[in-house]
Amino acid sequence: MGCRPRTLWSRVVTWVLVPLGAAALAEERPRPLEGEKVSVTFTLLETFTSGGTSPLMTMQQDLGVGQTMVGDVMQGTPFSFGLAGGAAGCSSQLAMQSAESQLAQHPVAWSADAKVLEASTDRLVLGASWKRLARGSDGGPTESASEQIPSFSLGEGDRLLLDFVRAPGSGCIRNAALEITAQIKEDPVLASSQIGFELWLVQETTDGKKAAARTQLTAGQGERLPFAFPTQKLPALANGGTAGDITRQCTGPGRRYSSSRSSAARCRPGR
Repeated sequence: MGCRPRTLWSRVVTWVLVPLGAAALAEERPRPLEGEKVSVTFTLLETFTSGGTSPLMTMQQDLGVGQTMVGDVMQGTPFSFGLAGGAAGCSSQLAMQSAESQLAQHPVAWSADAKVLEASTDRLVLGASWKRLARGSDGGPTESASEQIPSFSLGEGDRLLLDFVRAPGSGCIRNAALEITAQIKEDPVLASSQIGFELWLVQETTDGKKAAARTQLTAGQGERLPFAFPTQKLPALANGGTAGDITRQCTGPGRRYSSSRSSAARCRPGR
């Protein structure tokens, strides 16, 4: 819950975020989320010749840890994105069928699958596979590109680009891309919650002494709220290191989960 401990100039700087009213100050490390669902989304993006890039189609499913999108949640039913952008006009389709079947109407098609491997308060670990098929000169399917990614980590709101291709023909689509995102499924009971936090910056010197700075904030469920501690004075180090000031700035969404109280924050140091 908060940023991981870091060592700066031989001093440990620890971020701790605790709900208001907590009885003790203790470091909250990332914890597994038990019973939570992860919303995994594949998105096909298009860049039009006369405009910008925007999402075109999405396939989203809620997966538990250990579940695959197609094999488990969709019970083996595949899905695919089909795309055409030639002189005859642009068309696209999300269909509950194989990519091979899409090629009857669209010269390019994608299929994909994903699996949730881990879910914790600071990261989501997934595996994914995808392939892009093109209609060959004989009308049959040809695999243009494919990949199997055993494991990768995403924070909530992060995006992983899987594939990028120039669109077939040059009618109205310049290029297309396939990406994957993931986030913890929002509990509707907690969606409108307001959460009060106490934030502590704990500094431990090499001789074991600790000093703490404290601030408070209130944020909505999942709200990304920037915050910063006042500049902290650091004395000169015994080993000859220079003295200086340090400021920490963070942005992070506070979120209360069905199974626990947790938050996430991204921090960066500055001098």
